Amino acid sequence: MLDAPPGISLPAPLAYFDYPEVAEVQAKLFGVAFRTRAVTNQIQSIKERLKDELYRFIERFQLEVLVPENILAIPTHVPLGLAMTEVIAQTALPVIAHHHDFAWERERFTLNAVNDYLQAAFPPLLYGMEHVVINSFRAKSHTARHDPFPGMIGKTHSATALAREAACGVTRCSSPPPSISSTRWPPPKPWDGSSPNSSTT
Repeated sequence: MLDAPPGISLPAPLAYFDYPEVAEVQAKLFGVAFRTRAVTNQIQSIKERLKDELYRFIERFQLEVLVPENILAIPTHVPLGLAMTEVIAQTALPVIAHHHDFAWERERFTLNAVNDYLQAAFPPLLYGMEHVVINSFRAKSHTARHDPFPGMIGKTHSATALAREAACGVTRCSSPPPSISSTRWPPPKPWDGSSPNSSTT
């Protein structure tokens, strides 16, 4: 389900963490210490198809900045995190990665068969990439493992508002930034055309 109007969104069911094919492979990654070659091939196959969707999304809307929302922090969709990381590495687009929870903060991700992927993409450290977190605790947690110290964007400051500011700067925009998919369930209410910062001129 998309949380943006059809004219500025691109449906990508495979980007949903509970999509059957994704859920099947995710179930084989945590609570175990090793993965089979077949599981690696599954991950890579999904990743490559998601990269195609991401490139299609970027080209369709001529994007100038990417704002991955929590997909490069918590590994609930490992192939999507890998796909986004590779797309970032292969383009010159600036990135503001918005993180909520990190894998190392959750016990259920401690024993896993994808530590190589977690180190590479959750979160990645790439040129032209800025990291922002939701509170000072997350900032300290990120800094304990990665430098530099990330910025902070509270939960009340939505990713839509963050993307709008990044893409529009000080100019007023008449529509929200494009959205590739929603991984929230139930889906949020459709965008009603109002500005997330209605008091800003």
